[in-house]
Amino acid sequence: MSAGVALDLKRITAEVAARHGMLLRPDDPAMLLVTMNEVVLQQVIGSIET
Repeated sequence: MSAGVALDLKRITAEVAARHGMLLRPDDPAMLLVTMNEVVLQQVIGSIET
């Protein structure tokens, strides 16, 4: 994760639980999608800023 961007995984987990009634753990495979999305968004933002 790059400096300046920090995902609140606890908030994401809580939001998923509230909206969908599903509990996610930090080692849940769904979290890898969160990480992949974060990396893609960082690359896109980086290309826009340059």
